[in-house]
Amino acid sequence: MLWQHTTIDLFYSASCIERSTPGVIKMGMAGTIAIAAMLIFMLFRLWPTAKMWLSADAPKGSSNDWLVAALALGGVMLFVWILIQSV
Repeated sequence: MLWQHTTIDLFYSASCIERSTPGVIKMGMAGTIAIAAMLIFMLFRLWPTAKMWLSADAPKGSSNDWLVAALALGGVMLFVWILIQSV
């Protein structure tokens, strides 16, 4: 569709991301620094929470909690398997 290509071309021309070949995105130094800064900020924000959850007085899960988590993960894995098999 013509409008999709126009939108994508406008996105690339308005950003600092360069498109050299279809499907390959090359970032400049500014993009790399921005991604690194976001990752460092994310780690900085998550550290206190992770420290609290790993401490000795963190809440412990019961067997029912673990069963619900295992069923949810199993359901997601089954759904992905069905999607893969349907292709």
